[in-house]
Amino acid sequence: MLELLVGLLDVFLTFREDAEARERRIDRRIKKLVKEQEWFDLLYEDERYRNLFHSNVQVREKLLDRKYMRTLEQSVHERQLFQCEMDELVLLVQK
Repeated sequence: MLELLVGLLDVFLTFREDAEARERRIDRRIKKLVKEQEWFDLLYEDERYRNLFHSNVQVREKLLDRKYMRTLEQSVHERQLFQCEMDELVLLVQK
C-alpha cells in the first residue's frame, strides 16, 4: 500500500514538474516573440491580448506550436486570422 502511495506521489510530482517546465517554455516564447516580432509586440501591448497570452490555455498551446508560429511569422494573412481569433476570445472573456 505504501509503495502505491509513493508511486502516485512520484507521478503527481513528475506531472507537476512537466507542467511547470511547459509554462516556463511558453513564457520564454512570449518574451522572444515580443522582442523579435513587431506584429506580436503590438498585440502584446494591448492589455486584453496580453491577458489572453498569459491565461488562456488554448492560446498558450498555440504559442508552443513551432510550426504554427513559423507560419504566423511568414504570413500576413495568418497573422490577420490569429488577430481575429484573439478578438473573438477577448469578446468571450468580457461576457
